[in-house]
Amino acid sequence: HHFFFFLQPHNIPAVMSTEVTEVYVDVPELGWTRAVVDTPGDAESTVTLSIDASELPEGQEAQVTVPAAKLHPVRFGAFDPTEFDLFRIGDLHAAPLLFCLTARYEAALTPQGSLTTKQQYHRMGEMVLSVNPFQSMTYNSNDARAECLSALEEYHGGRSNPSSVSPFAVPHVWHVADNAYRNAMKAPLPGIQRQEQAVLISG
Repeated sequence: HHFFFFLQPHNIPAVMSTEVTEVYVDVPELGWTRAVVDTPGDAESTVTLSIDASELPEGQEAQVTVPAAKLHPVRFGAFDPTEFDLFRIGDLHAAPLLFCLTARYEAALTPQGSLTTKQQYHRMGEMVLSVNPFQSMTYNSNDARAECLSALEEYHGGRSNPSSVSPFAVPHVWHVADNAYRNAMKAPLPGIQRQEQAVLISG
C-alpha cells in the first residue's frame, strides 16, 4: 500500500482578530511556535505578535511583526494528543503536526484520560513515525520485548477469539518488524510463493 501525506503551504488568507487570536509563526533558531495576535492585518499586511519569552533564544524580542502570509492560524481541537493515528489531525500543516508530536511526547495520555509514559511512536496509516527521545525508554527494553513476543504468540494463535487484543494497539517499531516477518513467512494464497518484504527506514 502507498500512503501520501500532504502538508499545506503556510500562506493563509486574512488574519482577523475576530476569527484568529493565536497563530503559528516560524521563528529563526526555534522553528514553529505559537503566538498571540496583538495587531491583526489582512493577507497583504503585517501582523504584530507576542511570543512567550521563555521559549525564545536569548536576546530574541518577544513581540514581533511578521507578514501575515507567513503565519498559520491555530485551529483549536485540530488534534487530540491521545490519538495515535496522525492521519486524524484536522489541520494538515507542518506546525500542528509538530505540536501534536510534542504534546504526545511531553504530556502523554491514554484514551481513558490517565497519564502514561511518553509516546515515542506514532502511526500514519501503515507507517510508524518515531521521535528520538534521546534517552532509554521502558517500552524498548529487553523485558518489554519479551512481554511483547509472548503477547504476539497469544494474539496470533487466537485470532478467532473476539476478545484477543493486539499488543500493538499502541504504535511501535516492533509492529513493523512483526508484520514484515509474518508476511514473508506465509503464502498469501495456496500455491502462491511467499512474498519478499522491504522495510524503508528514513530519518
